[in-house]
Amino acid sequence: GKEYDAFVSYVSTYSSEGDSGLAEFLHHLPQVLEKQCGYRLCLLERDVLPGGAYTEDIVSTIKRCRTAICVLCPCYFNSPCLFEMETALQTLLEEKQFKVILVKYKTFTDTHSLPPLVSKALRVLPAIHWNPSESSSIDSKFWKDLRCAMPERKIRFPSQGAEDVNVLMPKLSDPKSSFQNSVKTL
Repeated sequence: GKEYDAFVSYVSTYSSEGDSGLAEFLHHLPQVLEKQCGYRLCLLERDVLPGGAYTEDIVSTIKRCRTAICVLCPCYFNSPCLFEMETALQTLLEEKQFKVILVKYKTFTDTHSLPPLVSKALRVLPAIHWNPSESSSIDSKFWKDLRCAMPERKIRFPSQGAEDVNVLMPKLSDPKSSFQNSVKTL
């Protein structure tokens, strides 16, 4: 199995142009997904040791994850996150079980100069939209849609010879149709 449920690709709070809402969202995301939902997230600044070759670290880290969550905002595509997203999309093409979840934190319009793979992904893949006034509650549509898009969690039982067992998150309806019906595409 994979070491992490999801790699989270996001613009560092140091380069997010003083967006305190983004910093708050990025603090809240692991609080909800790890502490309340039981997922194992890989956050670059927390879980990847500094000092290695960035590109090699990103490729090997994403390969150890079941999903990539890309938190998109206007400065995302002018940052190293673009490489993280390209790597996640390449992994999506190579591994049948891998998923890419796009979270639109803020709207952006200038996507003309992006690599073709990224441009196509933005047109084709569904996205979950963050709305601070409506998404803060754990019971909000945003968090429900994000949990539905996440992979099934695996729990390892401590008894001898026990296999991994898939545990489904409580879902209101079929995750694919619920997820696809609730998002807007570019």
